[in-house]
Amino acid sequence: MDRRYRFTYSAAMANAVQFRQILNAKIVGEPTGGNPYSYQDLEQFHLPNSKLIVTYSKHLFRFQEKNTLGMQPDVLITPKWENYRKGVDEVMDWVHKDLNKTNTPDKK
Repeated sequence: MDRRYRFTYSAAMANAVQFRQILNAKIVGEPTGGNPYSYQDLEQFHLPNSKLIVTYSKHLFRFQEKNTLGMQPDVLITPKWENYRKGVDEVMDWVHKDLNKTNTPDKK
């Protein structure tokens, strides 16, 4: 699978960061495409003579202390094409196993 098409940007990235911070969520999968320390909130205008559209980001958001290449997951899982073809979702499989592990009563 081509990594270019699997990035998560903007609100989805911000939600993931906030889930980690506020809810102590464990983030599983791949790094996001959006940077948690970056300019966001897109605006645009038209240049009057050329009619070109100019877009720009108007706010600097600092969802984390340092600048990274996207939000890094707690558990890095990169999907494999063969699993995708078979209908296997590695991330959901990991989540199910982790939930079963934490919800299983201790055997003494």
